Amino acid sequence: RREGIARAMSTTREGEEEFLDRLEAGRPGVELGLDKSVRLLEKLGLPQRELRVMHVGGTNGKGSVCAMMSSVLQAAGYSVGVFSSPHLHHWSEAVTVNGMVDVEAWRRAVGKVQQQLVQDGEDGKFTAFEAACAAMWVQLAERQVDYALIEVGVGGRLDATNVCEEVEVSIITSVGLDHQDLLGETVAAIAEQKSGIMKKACPSVVSSTLPEDAMSVAISSAKSLSCDPFLVAPPAVPVSSSSSHLGCTLARWQDPMTGSMLEFELSLHGDFQLSNAGTAIAALKAVAATHSRRGTPKPLVLSDEHIREGMRRASWPGRLE
Repeated sequence: RREGIARAMSTTREGEEEFLDRLEAGRPGVELGLDKSVRLLEKLGLPQRELRVMHVGGTNGKGSVCAMMSSVLQAAGYSVGVFSSPHLHHWSEAVTVNGMVDVEAWRRAVGKVQQQLVQDGEDGKFTAFEAACAAMWVQLAERQVDYALIEVGVGGRLDATNVCEEVEVSIITSVGLDHQDLLGETVAAIAEQKSGIMKKACPSVVSSTLPEDAMSVAISSAKSLSCDPFLVAPPAVPVSSSSSHLGCTLARWQDPMTGSMLEFELSLHGDFQLSNAGTAIAALKAVAATHSRRGTPKPLVLSDEHIREGMRRASWPGRLE
């Protein structure tokens, strides 16, 4: 009992950043698995169930796709929470709402996670990322954001973010040889892990740039789960080699569902961002079409002008902006 009291007293003096730093020092690296996260979230009241989640996985491009989608959703008047990793300077940067960091809201959320873990005597069993993910769900649920864009940490199937039974859309931006010690030695094996974020009967979108082996795995996974719709997102293409007066890339994109064309200005630079842009737009279109078809309450409604404004204003700070 004395040990428990001492433990609780020491925790009151430990700040949220220090708590996460302690977990990171105690269990460095990545640990895949969902059992601990699921148990913790049950004790926290299942905050993830209160959110409309768009889950974004992939070797590269996750952050850019989230930034574009967030910008478009905000242009349409929605409040948007984004979870990305790793943070640049402070843990609180992992969660933004409408592009802004709320340090106090983050501290409250981490404090709830910290209190629960210490109470259960399990703070030494969690990685910092697992605890941060739990805090993210708590913070975004409390803010009651319209949409939560959640970036996968590593892989997908056994990543601590993969705790939702249903999602608005699951997205795979790219597949390459990453974290082979954890995900597998081949592109196909890694694609199997990344496809693990797909959910039964929920929309799923993958980039057309996936290697053949990865694409085969993604298609098979989507088919087995009856993902509806399942879209292979074409990249946007540059309209000309010159940029607009705002320094944006002039681009055109064809909707794989309707065949209609959309021209827009893309603020993020690099040829690879054309693929990311196509994936981001396809995902949002898939969600809007699904809501319309299913008669979803408070559906996602997007116009071409919302997309144009969002893509023109999208930014991804700290990534060679």
